[in-house]
Amino acid sequence: SPDGSQIVYDRADKGFTKPEIALVSSLGGFSKRIVGIGFSPKWRPDGKRIAYMQTPAWGSKSGLTEVRSVSSNGTDDRLEFADSSGAGFPYAWSPDGKAICLSKRVPGGYYEIFIRDLESGRDRQLTSLKKGVEFLCWPSEDEIVFSGNVNGNTNLWMIPASGGTTVQITRGSGPD
Repeated sequence: SPDGSQIVYDRADKGFTKPEIALVSSLGGFSKRIVGIGFSPKWRPDGKRIAYMQTPAWGSKSGLTEVRSVSSNGTDDRLEFADSSGAGFPYAWSPDGKAICLSKRVPGGYYEIFIRDLESGRDRQLTSLKKGVEFLCWPSEDEIVFSGNVNGNTNLWMIPASGGTTVQITRGSGPD
């Protein structure tokens, strides 16, 4: 959690047939299930909500990939958005919690980075790399950091959230 007091995680049975979301104190102890079916939980930066995903195979009743959220105590479950493109994996909250950055499948089978404004429901495409985006985070107001195989190795890259040119951060043999 943003204040460091709790850890949110997904867990499942041996066959990973029913992933669920749980919370545990960062000091240890018993965990508490807060979502019956869901995976890939992410704290909203203010610590008040936790986003998670559901897919048609795991909990989604809409038949689409859904990004949902619950309050930090597991109540007030709500749909943030649903998408047919396989969107949302990976994803990250904006620093102000008003948008979600996500990797979304585009024609050609690639995943590009989009920003979904949660109030308007509109998407804005940030990248057109025609390469894979594996992980991403939104650590500051105008920087999105992602891991991708842009030039032959999987390295870390940065792109302004307002749009612009990607900048390579690491130059190793990968994967970073």
